[in-house]
Amino acid sequence: MSDPQIDAALQQMDSAYESAVASKGAGAMVDFPPHGEHDVAVVGVNVRTTSYKPKFDGAPKEGFPAIAVQFEYIRFCKEDDSDWDPERPQIQFSGKTAILADENTISKLPDNYEQQQKIAHGRIKGLLECALGREGGKLSSNIKELQAAIASEQTPTMVIFCDQSPNSAGKVYPEEYGRENTSNAEA
Repeated sequence: MSDPQIDAALQQMDSAYESAVASKGAGAMVDFPPHGEHDVAVVGVNVRTTSYKPKFDGAPKEGFPAIAVQFEYIRFCKEDDSDWDPERPQIQFSGKTAILADENTISKLPDNYEQQQKIAHGRIKGLLECALGREGGKLSSNIKELQAAIASEQTPTMVIFCDQSPNSAGKVYPEEYGRENTSNAEA
């Protein structure tokens, strides 16, 4: 089912999405896979309205209107995986939530926050293009297309790269990047 408020917000972000470079990926998440590449099925893409609250002088306390996008996956574990458990050959997990602001908001941000938004848009664009097996399209229509494919049981499969590298402060914020669509791969 389509939410008009989310649809309108997604359409406002189409411009930022189009200009993003799809990222292939050179907090604490339950069952997030270890660092490296993994075979997954995309079983959901959750979208909700939220606020983007960057912390800089002059930023509104209530934040800026934004959309949160999070993918849901089933990981197909292999015996040679470092965390192999024969009792759990498939593990469902949630990807990192991306908070996406629209082009108008991004243009008002200091450089480091603008770059943060470009990275977030690029990661989601890379995941959507990988899941759909094609490049291009708009954020709003690509999300709807992916949701329709999942609802019709045409579950996309792909290889994702899970990054668990520590940042400069030594904290690890796991995130995933689309690498290759395997939906039509020969077995």
